[in-house]
Amino acid sequence: MIAILGLIAPFIFPAFKLQISIMWILIILSLTWDVQGGQMGYNTFGNILFFGLGMYICSSFQIGLFFPLAEWTASGGEKTFVHTPPQYFQGLVVGLILAGIIPALVAAFIGYGILGLRGHYFAICTLGLGIAAGE
Repeated sequence: MIAILGLIAPFIFPAFKLQISIMWILIILSLTWDVQGGQMGYNTFGNILFFGLGMYICSSFQIGLFFPLAEWTASGGEKTFVHTPPQYFQGLVVGLILAGIIPALVAAFIGYGILGLRGHYFAICTLGLGIAAGE
């Protein structure tokens, strides 16, 4: 229900598209913290790794599906690429699907070793993941 409302809301309230989008992103981030920190009892600091990885994959595939990705990253924001509406939504659909699948696979791979740790070791390891992702 929350996901459906999040997808419909920007079309219902066009003046607040950006604010509502950011609000739903933060709601999803807080739900991941609630599941890991509150319901499972793990003090995790690494969930931002998978959150950021999903956003990076979504935007990269949305651009890279129709434009040269190397040219986009090399321009550093100086060059703009304009999508047509069909290109935008096709790229968004592909990007969102891959943004769910690839971080889940990375989480399964990393989680195999990390979820065996307990207490402070788990917290330090997940904090290291979050810091390493930023580098």
